Amino acid sequence: MIELMSFEDFKTSMSTIELFVQKKMDESTKGVESKILVLGDVGLDQYLYGSVERISPEAPVPVVNLNSKEKKLGLAANVGKNLTAMGARCDLVGLIGQDKTGEDIRSLLNSWDGMTPKLVVSPTRPTTEKTRVISGQHHLLRLDEEDSSPLTNNEKKLFLEHIEGLDFSEYSHVILEDYGKGVLFEELCQVVINKAHENNALVLVDPSKKAPIAKFKGADFFKPNYSETLAYSDIAGTDDYNSLLNWISQEGEFTNLVSTLGALGMSLKNNSRTLRVPTFARKVFDVTGAGDTVIAALAFGLNGGLSTVEACLFANFAAGFVVGKVGAVPCALEDIKNHMERFSTSEISLKFQENV
Repeated sequence: MIELMSFEDFKTSMSTIELFVQKKMDESTKGVESKILVLGDVGLDQYLYGSVERISPEAPVPVVNLNSKEKKLGLAANVGKNLTAMGARCDLVGLIGQDKTGEDIRSLLNSWDGMTPKLVVSPTRPTTEKTRVISGQHHLLRLDEEDSSPLTNNEKKLFLEHIEGLDFSEYSHVILEDYGKGVLFEELCQVVINKAHENNALVLVDPSKKAPIAKFKGADFFKPNYSETLAYSDIAGTDDYNSLLNWISQEGEFTNLVSTLGALGMSLKNNSRTLRVPTFARKVFDVTGAGDTVIAALAFGLNGGLSTVEACLFANFAAGFVVGKVGAVPCALEDIKNHMERFSTSEISLKFQENV
């Protein structure tokens, strides 16, 4: 059964998190903890902003008057953006192609403090790019340019050799960010998990939908969202949420299973209990990148000494901030602090009761 977090426990955890955030903001030297490794699918997010004033006479579609364009780091690189925005240091390992999009990613990474790119370049595979057309607060269209087929044997060899060249003793935590683009194949994941554990680093996994659990077996944290959790129902032979949590946890031998539930927060399952941790958001404009923020905040909180429950609550507040923004927006400690301060004690008490 899922245990609902008590309001008293919530208030105690909140006090700890507030002190944690303030301490991190007051530190004269950022990134004093060990580095965090982010490994997974990287990509470029392009945003086309415009206004809609009429429907096309050629087809029943809106005509967008283009006003501006913007390019941002996306996918696993957005996890790195969130980590460094909070003050952490991280290495980013991913795959790009020999193309203009790959050059754009390199350029953006070079201008982003705290994140060191350690990329593998494929001579044949294109760099993943997502183009979003936005009018006001509304997504009108998304165009994906990608090759999500399994990596070739040569690409797999390049990746495995690349991993052998990393010093895992530098990392306190490793994030495997899976967007289903082929980078996180099973052999690579198991090599990384083993190397991390040999160096006392924790492994956090953000899986893609219907990702084989076997390739992440033994990870310390497995973080599917609600739909990704339900996607395992056919394999597990049940669509009961509690039973699914048990099955996923046992099948993957995960120390902690964190299933995010949107407005209802998240469920945290480990050997001792299954706990639902609430979340709070003023408004929800766009969930793009929210999962990236959650996995980054979890790793950052754990890296800074928060307990598992406290790190989950910290991550929920971080996600509560980014869903109030349009597009994938990194979340800084100041943003989390301000977001937490927006809720008075009485308002949190009322919303807490509504959540549970």
